[in-house]
Order: sequence, then structure tokens, then C-alpha cells
Amino acid sequence: MPTLQPTPVRSGPVTLRTILKSVLHHVKRHVGIGIVCSVAYFDPGNWSVDLQAGANFGYRPMLFVLLLSGLGAMVLQTLACKLGCVTGIDLASHCRLLLHDHPTHPRGQGKPVRVFELIIMTLVFAVFACFIVLLLRVHPRWTDVFLGYIPDKKLFQSHPNALYAAVGILGATIMPHALFLGSFLATQDREAFHKPTPANLPEPSNRKKLKRNTKTYFMDLFRITPAERAAAAKDYRSRYGVRENNSLSFVKQHLNHIVIDVCSSILVFAVPINSAILILSATVFFDKLTSKDMAGVTIGLFDAHALIHARIGSGSAFLFALALVVAGQSSSITATLAGQVVGEGFIEWRVSPFLRRLLTRSISLIPSVVVAVAVGRNGIDNLLIISQVLLSVALPFVAFPLIYLTSSKVVMRVQKPPSPPSAVETFDFESTSVHAIETAADSSEPSLRGSIQEVDVEESINSSRNSNGTPTHKSEIEEISDAISIDNIEYIDYSNSRLMSALAYLIWAVILITNVYTMVALGLGDT
Repeated sequence: MPTLQPTPVRSGPVTLRTILKSVLHHVKRHVGIGIVCSVAYFDPGNWSVDLQAGANFGYRPMLFVLLLSGLGAMVLQTLACKLGCVTGIDLASHCRLLLHDHPTHPRGQGKPVRVFELIIMTLVFAVFACFIVLLLRVHPRWTDVFLGYIPDKKLFQSHPNALYAAVGILGATIMPHALFLGSFLATQDREAFHKPTPANLPEPSNRKKLKRNTKTYFMDLFRITPAERAAAAKDYRSRYGVRENNSLSFVKQHLNHIVIDVCSSILVFAVPINSAILILSATVFFDKLTSKDMAGVTIGLFDAHALIHARIGSGSAFLFALALVVAGQSSSITATLAGQVVGEGFIEWRVSPFLRRLLTRSISLIPSVVVAVAVGRNGIDNLLIISQVLLSVALPFVAFPLIYLTSSKVVMRVQKPPSPPSAVETFDFESTSVHAIETAADSSEPSLRGSIQEVDVEESINSSRNSNGTPTHKSEIEEISDAISIDNIEYIDYSNSRLMSALAYLIWAVILITNVYTMVALGLGDT
């Protein structure tokens, strides 16, 4: 088996040039996973929940709940990306290996996803810029804003139900499809970019060939074909304890970059954008309207746009609408890709990528159009809230396998490259023969056993060499060396520590309890 040495540690003084070089390398090769995953944390569903929470409670205590939800999302998202980086397969494929008797088939080597990530990054920056301008125009009270991130006893008030609003923020912040998507993007090799091989120019085609090729192209878009993942280099078939994870050099080159990218993206983009939505709603609605006016009022996206237009101006209302459109498009694109990942890894859809994306997008688009036409504005707001409730209910079933897998030493182990044998450890046939002969010669009373040992060793040497003095029984020697290497395999454990596992299971328990509370509150009609 080929020896894969880990990346050598560079020694030398840390200068500004080396720091800038490392940062540039990180931005060029590794930035993108965290930003793409953070899109799920400020989709239109989050907008509805944040607007309602800000309008009913102001800055405090919902900003604290939002910050706490963001930290929980950061923990789970980091675990998902670590699972994909270490094992080489995504969470959906792991669920199939873990929960099904028939393992999934390997996915073909995908094209680089940098273009997709750059598009999403552009949309995220656009949303971020819109909210910076909006916050500058509404003039919030920044002292109260920063106090909002501190816990407060108002979280347990019942009129209005602050705990129910906190549950809504928690369910809208941590998204199940972001965990699937993050684990998939973490499997990509971002260090080895191979140049595409030049393709031969096609032969000149006449009108009939062009018509036939066009027809074939459109038929292939909707053709259901067998999975093309069987020839992939990664192992998607073997069970845990048998399959081999990514190499140690791959994990060392990617894992730290992924963790930094995910944590920084959630703290720099996801949490601030959600906070900006809540601050905007609290400043415009909670501060401008009296508590009597807000009693029983439901604030939706249309209401927020109309009030911003009336109180701040048409320019701010346009920025609000533009940010909503961009956030909706970015979240729709990432949700479509997440559906593709789940379909290929767990459900094992064997359809063309175009048809798969068309079905995924239709499943999300058709109900929205039907509700908008049949019910109107209120129906869209209610549909957004229902979608967040469904995602929150599904989250524990996704988070538990993720925490279990990343806490398993068998799943998260990485084989350590074998060290080259030293001169002392090398087995030398000739020295063994000489040692046997000297032992027999020094013996005062040579026994038959010693002579037989000498003859056996010499015969083994002669039989293992040809006329040139080179070994001939290579297969036997290789079998011995393979057996030794198998017995001496060493692994490096990348599973969660006890503290991280306890924290992750605590987050899972909080999510489960809040879901049960939400279902009971809805059943009793308290909300």
C-alpha cells in the first residue's frame, strides 16, 4: 500500500508575509463552505420569525435567544463538516450505511463547486449590504441592542408567550438541510485542482446530425439511468470498521480550514443578518407602536415592507424587498442542492441531474404558488411558519445520527501512514544465517539440532535466491510484510471529545424538548 506522509510542519519565524500568505491561501482554496451553509440560517422563514419576535418583544430577550441558536448551529454544522472531511462521504450516505441493510453506491467524482460557492457568496454579500444600509437608516438604540444579547427573565413571560417565540427562533435557525449540504461540500478536495485535458474538436456536422444531437441532448435531460457512482474512487459500500476514510494528509490539509470557515461564516453573516432583521423589526414596530396596538397583531413580510415604506421611505422599502429576493434565491439554490445530496446518498434516486433538480425545485415551488393564489398574503406568512415548524420537527432525527457518528471512534478514525523501517528493524536473511553458523561453531558439544538449524537456514537462503543472488519468493515475502503491516496499523482518532459530545447531546435534547413543548402548546391552543 502506498505510503502517504502527512503535510510537513513548516518551521521558521512567523512574519506578516507568512500570515498574509496563509490567509490568501485560505480565501482562495477553502472559503465557501461556511457561507453556503450559512444561507440556510437567514432564509425567508427566518425573516418571518425574526420580524414577529422583534415586533412583540423588542431587542431583549430575543437577541440572546438568536445568539444562542447561532452558537448551537455552529456546533452542529462543524460536526457535519468534520464528518464529511474525515470519512469522505456525506451525512446522507452515512445514514444509509447506518440505518439500511444495503449500502449506498458511490457518487461519481463531481466537478469543482467553486463557481456555485462564488455565486452564493455574492448573494450573501448583497443581503448583508442591504441590511447595513437599512440599519443605518432606522437609527436603532445601540445601547439597548447590545443589552439584548444578555439573558433576561422576560424570556419566561406568558403574555405574549416569549418561550414559544424563542422556540420558533431556534427551529428557524438550525436547518437540517444545511447539515447534509455541509457534510457533502466538506468531502471536496480543494488542494489538488487538476487541469482539464484538452478535448478533440468535433467533426463538422450537417443539419441532420445537428437535429439528432439536439434531440439526444434533450432526451438525456429526462432519462432515468443506472447510478454512475460505482466507478468512484471512494468506498461507499463497506460497513464501518472495514471501509477506509480519507488519508491523514487530506484531513490535515482541510479540517482546520473548514472549521474556521464554518464558525466565522455563521458568526459574521448568519447571526448578524438574523440580528439585523430582528433589530429592524424592533425599531420600526415595537418602538413606534404601543403595546395596545400590537396586541394580537401578526407581522408578516408584506406588513414589514409597507410599514418601512411609510415610516422610512421608498428607498429603504426597496432595499428590504431586494434583500428578501436575494435571500430567497440563495436559500432556494442551496436547498435544491441539499435535496440532490439527500436523493443521491440516502434515497438513491437514479435520475439525471437536470430532472432531479427540476423535481426538487417543483416540490418547493408548486405549494407556494398554490397557497399564494388561493389564500393570498396571509397564506404565504402561515406557510412560512408551517415550514419552520416542520423543519424543527425533522431536526432531531437528523442531528442524532450526526452526533452519534462523529462520536464514534470506529467511524472517525484515520489510518496513520506507516513509518519507513529502520536498519535495526529490517529483517536480514544473511545475518540470520551467519548467526546460526557461529552459534553452532562456538558450541562445545554440537548437537544434531544445531546442525539441522544451520542446514535449514542455509537451504532457506539458497532456495530464496536465484543465480544473481536476488530473492525469488517475492509473493511469500510480500505476504509476510503485509501481515506485519496489518497487525501494526495505527489510527488517529478524530471523534468528538467527551465535552463536545456532551455539549452536542445537550443541544439535541434542548431541540427535542422545545419541539415537544411547541406541539403541546399548539394542541392546547395557547399560541
